This record gives sequence, C-alpha cells and structure tokens, in this order.
Amino acid sequence: MRARHLSSAVRPPATPRRAVSLRGVFLALLLMALPFSPLRAQDEENPPQRNGNIWNSIPHQPKEMEVAPEERALGVAPSVQQEKALNEELDNIGRQMLEDESAHPPRIPPPPPGMD
Repeated sequence: MRARHLSSAVRPPATPRRAVSLRGVFLALLLMALPFSPLRAQDEENPPQRNGNIWNSIPHQPKEMEVAPEERALGVAPSVQQEKALNEELDNIGRQMLEDESAHPPRIPPPPPGMD
C-alpha cells in the first residue's frame, strides 16, 4: 500500500494549467504556420516611395559633373593638391589590386564530369 502512495506522489495529476499551456503552444504554432499573404498583397499594392537611390522610379545618384560645380560654388571642393593626392592614392590601390591578382590568380574549379 505504501508503494502505491509513493507512485501517486511522484506523478502529479494533469492540471488545467498544463492543458492551457499546451493549447497556447498549439495556437502559437498554428499562427506561425499561417501565410501572411494579406500583408504581402498590401506591400505589392503600395510599393515604397523610396528604395535606396531610387525615388518614384527615378534614380537620384549624383553625378560628378553636377556635384563639382556645386562644391566649388559653396567653397567645399577639395583643392587641386588634394584632388591630385586622392587620384594618386586611388591609382596606387588599383595597381596593387592588379598586382595581387596577377600574383595570386583566382582558381577556377574544373567542370563537373560530362560537362566538357
């Protein structure tokens, strides 16, 4: 008789609280499985007005020929020496990249069998 008493003490009976938590977990899983197509449809109907440098389907990336005169007019354009130094630095970086690539050419894996 004592053994029966111990076994019932080890395993508590199912409580409504446990059943509620299982229902909650099931409901959460069900909601996560639902497709969110209404949200996507709304986005397709109303695309964003701005996407990066494109606003209302018009690119707004400034061009050098537009920016340089404005910088000079505002007095923020780099001096001739600064531009020359910047161009030299960019040329050196370009040469270094080309030298690195010629010293360590990229490896192209062989084509898969039968694709010769």
